[in-house]
Amino acid sequence: MMNRGRFTKTCRKCFAVILAVIMVFSVMFVTNIGCYDVKAAENPREQIIIALDPGHSGADSGAVNAAYGAIGNYSEQMCNWRIMTACKDYLEQYENVTVVVTRKDYESASLSQRVARIKNADALLSVSFHCNASTSSDINGCEVYYSIQEPFKSNTKELATDICNGLSSGLGLRNGGLQQRPSINYPGRDYLTMIDGPVSKGIPGILIEHAYISNPHDVSILTNDENLKKMGEIDAKAIAKYFGLTPKAGSNVVDMSGYPSKRLYTTGTLPDAPENALVAYGVHRQTYGWEKSEKYDGQTSGTVGQSKRLESIMIRNNTELEGDVSYQVYCQTYGWMDWVSNGKKAGTSGEGKRLEAIRIQLSGQLAEVYDVYYRVHAQSYGWLGWAKNGETAGTSSYSKRLEAIEIKFVEKGQEAPKDDKKSYVCPTIAYRTHVQTFGWQNYVFDGMTSGTT
Repeated sequence: MMNRGRFTKTCRKCFAVILAVIMVFSVMFVTNIGCYDVKAAENPREQIIIALDPGHSGADSGAVNAAYGAIGNYSEQMCNWRIMTACKDYLEQYENVTVVVTRKDYESASLSQRVARIKNADALLSVSFHCNASTSSDINGCEVYYSIQEPFKSNTKELATDICNGLSSGLGLRNGGLQQRPSINYPGRDYLTMIDGPVSKGIPGILIEHAYISNPHDVSILTNDENLKKMGEIDAKAIAKYFGLTPKAGSNVVDMSGYPSKRLYTTGTLPDAPENALVAYGVHRQTYGWEKSEKYDGQTSGTVGQSKRLESIMIRNNTELEGDVSYQVYCQTYGWMDWVSNGKKAGTSGEGKRLEAIRIQLSGQLAEVYDVYYRVHAQSYGWLGWAKNGETAGTSSYSKRLEAIEIKFVEKGQEAPKDDKKSYVCPTIAYRTHVQTFGWQNYVFDGMTSGTT
């Protein structure tokens, strides 16, 4: 009969064998040809990010009407919030739209905080909601302020006109027309922070004065919740037209997809590389946002030594040759995203997701004349080696951010950049263990400890 000591020792041996078998089956061998991706995800579609700013917050009620006190629950702050909410609800019925609100209800948020939130969201348009007031109760009507600075002035003029005309015709308000207010202290800039702030970050911005709280006629409109909802929807329809938006299936909003998008691409790379440059590119960096000007022909885009991740990139062909420069990025959470080309954004906006790897390739006549070379500066590794024509540059499975990139076109037959470094770092073996109590652990790589000690 087996004694208890021998039985316990035998059980331990059996457990060790079982664990070894489990580990064998959970080991995955990988090579540089198609490295193992621990996470897989659907590729997200690019979103239209719209920032809505309900004016006034916290203890600041905004304009009030002395005859009505704060007009009951209809202070300017409350009106602004309700109009904004209706606008948001309407816009969210369109495809690929993300609405960012600059403050929470009743939250006290400064103007600089709001501008920072608009910038951090990588918004493509900022709309600030207000109601007006005057010392004279005779002044009434709607007005829309837009920037004095180009290209934002030209870009938002039609949007501002559509909103002003819609409020006037839809609610019987006097059409006060479009307004501009230049800064006194800073010539060439806008006085209103909620226009000048976004514009200074490369984001078009307008400010809507929906009606006069100081005017009895306008107050009769503002004290009706249905009218506030209608104001928000009028604003939303004009914004949808500005972007040429398509309704989601089953939604009950106006289809604006027949209108050309007025989207202004100033939050990405600007077409300011010199005429003789071959390839132009720019990146969106953690904290700093999009670079103010394009880099080109091997220049460094991004930062080195600051631990700032790259979140998006745009690359364009600056030659006169026909053909595309196409690129694909490996993005935190999402994995490999769809290929894009010729100045379109690859990556994410407002999500704080790092880029970890990239592939770039040429097509058409461009590919017949040039090879594309590129290298990246990766967290922990520094500058990696040069990749070429669709090869992968960066890392995978290690969660290392890209921090900078250099790209150049090299004419076929000409000397290409050389180094002895790998352009792509990825595991050769990935494995995980099943641990008592804890269950399956995450994958680790290349000699790292899996299990508990």
